[in-house]
Amino acid sequence: MSKWRQYRALSRRQRSLLLRALVLLPLTAVALRVLGLRRLKVLGRAATGTPPDTRHAASAAGAMVSAVEAARMVAVAARWCPFRAACLLQSIVLQHLLRRRGIETELCVGAYKHAGRLEAHAWVELMGQPVNQPEGVRRRFGRFRQARTAARPDGPPGDPPVRKGPP
Repeated sequence: MSKWRQYRALSRRQRSLLLRALVLLPLTAVALRVLGLRRLKVLGRAATGTPPDTRHAASAAGAMVSAVEAARMVAVAARWCPFRAACLLQSIVLQHLLRRRGIETELCVGAYKHAGRLEAHAWVELMGQPVNQPEGVRRRFGRFRQARTAARPDGPPGDPPVRKGPP
């Protein structure tokens, strides 16, 4: 089936999510390279500072259904992109789309060693459950601890606070 037919078969809401993801993936790819993950996360928080649309986050079940639908549309957009949209890029875009809908999620990054190589992966979790990956992702990849995102008095926003004085 052609991309146009696939697009036409989507609901209005799915089309909207897909189009937003198609725009956000390349923009986020550039921003990630220029700013880095930490600054991009701070900028993303600031960009969604307007009151989110909380209609979609009315219930836990409703939030999960919306999150899975958004994850599916981000995955479709990633396949349609002219460049390789890696898991981190897809997860950042998904988290942004969900935050705009009033659904707070956690961006998770993990790694494991396989045949002497370090393999890394990123995914989004809602209420402790992976949204854009199967449940087994948590067992396969050891999660990195989340860095604190409080503004540092002597550094750029988003860096962990620095302790002053003796320990």
